[in-house]
Amino acid sequence: MEIKVACVIFQLLVFTYFVQNSVGKNLLVSYWGQNSAGVAYPDNPEDELDQICQERQYDVIVIAFVVTFFSTVNKDLMPEVNFANHCYEPVSSDYPKLYGCPEIESGIKACQKVGTKVLISLGGATGYNVLDDQKADILAQNLWDLFLEGTGQEDIRPFGSAILDGIDLDIEDHLSGGYAQLVKKLRELEATGTKPYLMTGAPQCPYPDLSLGPGSGTALEEQGDKFDHLYVQFYNNYCYPGDPTSFNLDTWLQFAAVTQAEYGSGPKIFVGLPAATGGSGDPKYYMTPEEVSDLYQNIQTMNNSDYFGGFMLWDAAWDQQNTIAGQMYSDYIADIISGETPTTPGISSTASGGTTVPTTAATTQTTSGFSSTVPPTVGPDFCDDKEDGFYADPTDPSGYIRCVGGITYFAECPDGLVWVEEELSCDYPQ
Repeated sequence: MEIKVACVIFQLLVFTYFVQNSVGKNLLVSYWGQNSAGVAYPDNPEDELDQICQERQYDVIVIAFVVTFFSTVNKDLMPEVNFANHCYEPVSSDYPKLYGCPEIESGIKACQKVGTKVLISLGGATGYNVLDDQKADILAQNLWDLFLEGTGQEDIRPFGSAILDGIDLDIEDHLSGGYAQLVKKLRELEATGTKPYLMTGAPQCPYPDLSLGPGSGTALEEQGDKFDHLYVQFYNNYCYPGDPTSFNLDTWLQFAAVTQAEYGSGPKIFVGLPAATGGSGDPKYYMTPEEVSDLYQNIQTMNNSDYFGGFMLWDAAWDQQNTIAGQMYSDYIADIISGETPTTPGISSTASGGTTVPTTAATTQTTSGFSSTVPPTVGPDFCDDKEDGFYADPTDPSGYIRCVGGITYFAECPDGLVWVEEELSCDYPQ
């Protein structure tokens, strides 16, 4: 009993240290786990998690993704996961798409040992499941048992004895039902555990986000005060920092300010950026270190800047390819957050070996998921005469289209996967 109490106290002290040292300090967050630059750079795959935490200055790492919430191929409808080349061995024959990942398990523990928080993200740019409140409660319990402190599924935990530091919602299907209840239930389960957890979300920058809100029935409307971070995706959308007339960070900061004023708690707002030109659907969304430095200085002068949390990068794989004057892109961003000014005049973003980072969107998996900006080969009128739902992209086997109210949204399957019309999901070609 004394040992258990000591462990609980230690965990609370570590989390309190993280929170206290985060006050007034902006953080650097990166997604990891999709090897999203792997098609463009097959000889330089995404580093493993333990190496990432040894060599980079991320404060938070978000593992991507839990891609399906209730899998029809897994026993008991347990979730499906996808960690690209990092892990693909099933925990057992009963759970062919729930993987056991001992190397990620050890990586999580190594990261936590040096103070890096590690989360698991739900969703991404794939077809998952529609939630209602009842399903949300079941999913919350499964997440608690599989990734957090729950003990109901110890034999099939993907990361074994490693206990993650929170849950991220990267929901991009423009369907908001159930996520408010999911957040509520996760916080209720947290209250039964021994340590605090981070609750984060990754909305698109158009306000309100069509999945998370805020708006009637959405997670940010009903449970906005329960979120710690929002990693707003300011890329692959019209409201990116390079368009000052549309960049709407002030709107998101105002949401955070109002939420905290009303409830006494709420999220910090992060500016999500691609870590290389290839990390988004168009090179215009990428910002050089000098441009990020200017942006950071401007943010300090904005109203409600106290609610700015830092920068989120998509993702560790593209960061790895984007070496500038001997430093990775994230090193420059970390220096900017620390108050240093980057000095790389005249140096353009290049990958290891000096080649320009490819910008072809077809080889890129991004967290942006659905974008109302469609490629020229698929006209914006594609969905004019179609019912709401998912459709194959006739020009790209890895692409698919979501029709919502007659609007055409284009998306890409993760690298190495193709769209399967019969299953309405992404899967391996074989």
